Amino acid sequence: MNGLVIREMRKIETEKVLAEIVKEVYPELIVKDLKNWLTGEKPFVQWFVAEFEKKIVGACSLGAYDVRKKEVILDLYVIVVLPQWRRKGVGEKLLEISLEKTRKHWLKQGFKTRALLIETSEAMIFYEKVLTSFKKVRFEGVWGDGKEVVFYFVPFQ
Repeated sequence: MNGLVIREMRKIETEKVLAEIVKEVYPELIVKDLKNWLTGEKPFVQWFVAEFEKKIVGACSLGAYDVRKKEVILDLYVIVVLPQWRRKGVGEKLLEISLEKTRKHWLKQGFKTRALLIETSEAMIFYEKVLTSFKKVRFEGVWGDGKEVVFYFVPFQ
């Protein structure tokens, strides 16, 4: 998509992104709770946004799930694209570039990224389309709502 920019989120954008974008996925949480849960400093949490004509249309957050022996497993905390921007390649590009930049960040610190862990009950079709290789584990009733939760484990070379 021409004109789409994927970049690191600026600190001053945090409240706006949480209130307008991330709220799409977690409507039951208030912005303060989202901020406490999802914000952090590098290297443990990194935020990226998809921007089109200076308007933020999506956001992605990656963090360290586990770090040991100069290796890291990343956790995809959240990826969300505004409804009118879905199915246009924004989410795929957002995930691809965010992951690439996060892996480069960790490599500069001397860490090898071993894998990406994703938990979802909603976006299985999206992940299975955009992930090149993954291991999938299904669990039922994890959150007590009867929905199935799927964990995707994406190993890297």
